[in-house]
Amino acid sequence: MNSNTKAADALLKRKLLGASVESFGLFHQFLCIVFRDDTPEDHTLSIDTEIFSNNLDFNSSNLSNNEQALILFSRINLRKIIGIQCSDTGTLTINFDNGRNLAFRGQPADKTCTEPWQIGKGSPEEDPHHYLIIANHGGGYTIWDGNNSAT
Repeated sequence: MNSNTKAADALLKRKLLGASVESFGLFHQFLCIVFRDDTPEDHTLSIDTEIFSNNLDFNSSNLSNNEQALILFSRINLRKIIGIQCSDTGTLTINFDNGRNLAFRGQPADKTCTEPWQIGKGSPEEDPHHYLIIANHGGGYTIWDGNNSAT
């Protein structure tokens, strides 16, 4: 695991382990999952990539990718995060307390987009604990961790 991946992985473990899925849906045509912990701001994951799961329990070709994702997200609603991992290829894997896991690929679904997923909380003006991690197309991460600096 390279140092950039280690930094993203450590930050997400520190911020998200123990948080629960609060809500999910479409926001400006992008899939989103919102996680809640014991702090005032929620953590928002915005997704523009393929999503995989250890137990996709529907198999209907007449559902769009977004419809399938929303059904999958309903299976993790209100569930607690018990594991999280970033890979050198930009893939994010999240494990939940009901045995399900989700993996978000490090390649964007839209070839004109360069960010397959991003997750963050708060803003620099309002939250001293704000952070933002953006997965870069093809691997690597851009990271802001509470001090307005990017890595």
